[in-house]
This record gives sequence, C-alpha cells and structure tokens, in this order.
Amino acid sequence: MPTRRFQPPERGIYDAQGGEYFGDTSYATYNYLRGGMADRVKSRHFEAALKHVDGESATASVVDLGCADGVFLPSLSARFASVTGVDIRPEFVAMATAVVSDMGLANTTVHCT
Repeated sequence: MPTRRFQPPERGIYDAQGGEYFGDTSYATYNYLRGGMADRVKSRHFEAALKHVDGESATASVVDLGCADGVFLPSLSARFASVTGVDIRPEFVAMATAVVSDMGLANTTVHCT
C-alpha cells in the first residue's frame, strides 16, 4: 500500500478547540478524520494535488485559498518553504491558527479575508 501524501492534523487538536460542525468538533473531523469510506474518498483531492506537485521546488511558496480549519496546511508545510492559508470564516481561521501553532508549522501563516 502506498504511503499517503496527505497527512491531516491529529483529531485532538480540533477536539481541544471545542467547536461544533454538523455534530462533530470541526470541518476536518467531520470530513477527514472520522475514518471509513467517506474519509478516503474525500481525501483523494488532497492526494491528487500533492501528487501533482511532487518534484516541485521546496523553495516555492503556496497559498491555500479556502483553507477551512487548516486540514491541508501540515501537508503543504512539509513540502514548501512558505505556506499561507486564507479563509473567510473567522471560526475556521481560529482553528487553522491553532493547527499551525500546535503543530509548530513555523513556515505557515493564516489570514481571514
């Protein structure tokens, strides 16, 4: 079985924030961290994007527009020199900021627009 390129944050980071999203603690936990078929299917777009950038320069900068609560930021942070996450929802930006802080993603910033 091939190694997954997409490595989401641990669920505990989101659970510690105490949010609520359709009966789960966050967008990420609802869509990507519950396990099962839905998780695997929904994660495929991240896998495809990361496969597409394999071999790109590690000195490049990237922007994750619509970063939601930061579920993709750690995978990007591990591959690029600088990562900027942008979202319109303050509650998502707060969670994404917690992901960046808790995971020590020093090359990553998050902004609300």
